[in-house]
Amino acid sequence: MTSMDGDDFPNDPSLDEMKESRTVDTKREHFPLCLVWCPIPLITPFLPFVGHAGIVASDGTIFDYACDYDVNTDPHITLFGHVAKYWPIDLVQTETGAVTAYDDAIENARKQFSARPYNFFMNNCHDFVCAALNEVHYQNKKWNNASIALGFLQHGKYVSTNAILRTWLPTIILLFLIVVILFIFFDLPSLFFNLKSYNSEWSCK
Repeated sequence: MTSMDGDDFPNDPSLDEMKESRTVDTKREHFPLCLVWCPIPLITPFLPFVGHAGIVASDGTIFDYACDYDVNTDPHITLFGHVAKYWPIDLVQTETGAVTAYDDAIENARKQFSARPYNFFMNNCHDFVCAALNEVHYQNKKWNNASIALGFLQHGKYVSTNAILRTWLPTIILLFLIVVILFIFFDLPSLFFNLKSYNSEWSCK
């Protein structure tokens, strides 16, 4: 059987196009064969490690689940906006290593979750991603919400500096406001010095 890699067809433009279509390009917001993540308004500022996850097919189409009986598909953005982090999938670590099996798993998960009502705690975007990864036995493990969240912390790459700011700036502003409120309404400096004086008196005794 003849091998069908780039060395056998060095001048075949279709192979170059296929390779390009499966290459991550953050400027074009093209994330084939990746998991993607973005902040959730009003939730991520309070819990910066909690966000919205999706999975991307080999052609760069993003699939993400966030509403009843529907899975969103888009070539560039998720239901909650532009991608902030991406996590490349290594097909070698799937059961077959085949792109078609990976894409079929995403499609099967889409059909499955399109028939379900959405629940933030029990049936959410992370569950949708897990369904696709578990079908291809990615890394030969059972994926769940916690392992997806931990995976983004370990392997997720920010798209840009702007994505970092979009993720963390609201949290920083929120913490700043909390500190200001504590200073103004609870006289935090006095409370600190009173506590320090109390500790000094206690140590003298």
